[in-house]
Amino acid sequence: MECNESKIVVITPTVGRIEQIERCIASVKAQDTTFSTRHIVVGDHLDDKKSRDVNALCEKLGVQFINDERPRQTSYGPARASITRNFGIAVSRESYVAHLDEDNTFEPNHLSSLGNLLDQNPDVGIAHSWRRVLGENGKPCQLRRYPWVIFHHEVLAREVFERLSKEGIFEDGSEIIRDRMDNISPDLCHIDSSELMMRREIFSKVLFQEEYTAREMIYQYTEDFLFCRAAQEARLVFACSEQVTLNYYLGGYSSSPQKILEK
Repeated sequence: MECNESKIVVITPTVGRIEQIERCIASVKAQDTTFSTRHIVVGDHLDDKKSRDVNALCEKLGVQFINDERPRQTSYGPARASITRNFGIAVSRESYVAHLDEDNTFEPNHLSSLGNLLDQNPDVGIAHSWRRVLGENGKPCQLRRYPWVIFHHEVLAREVFERLSKEGIFEDGSEIIRDRMDNISPDLCHIDSSELMMRREIFSKVLFQEEYTAREMIYQYTEDFLFCRAAQEARLVFACSEQVTLNYYLGGYSSSPQKILEK
């Protein structure tokens, strides 16, 4: 099939988790799309051994690997992720930029659905999908609480979940999160980085935040949350495919899947 003129780059920051990277890369290779696509795996200042291991895997799978060897001045995860994402953006040139964390995977129609959305809507700067929440075993998590409440405060986690359920983002017992970015619950709504695809020109207005205040670190603000807030303040237009094309594996800043299922 003839490729569309627009090209997509998928940027995957990595801390060197080989099994997850391999699964992530496989999902990008399985994309059913006519868009010409390149996948760049970017190391978050990996040590020599991890860098060699990731590079060997990427060479085997035909994917580009670049280790960002610049020293890091922070150990805060979201700040380091921002630095790595922005590095990937800077070394790429494609018209559309998508992100995929190493512990997540795409459904085969993820890139085509978002690329077509941008192609068909010139006013839209950022396209995004919905996501399916899975446990480490790959099975759907029946969500009954908000997974990202600081200190895992159970009463607050349930309260936030119920509030967002009224707005259609969550459904009690469902593994689907229907993310949206508008004026409802502005302190809670955001799009996960792996759901995002954006036009390159928006980066003249907003990038991922690399420096965090003490307050932002205490309250565990993530890079995708702050990116979406900054994009909204810059009056960039978001649009959703309304398709569940991201498989989001719980971990990192979320509670364990077992705790979520128990509550």
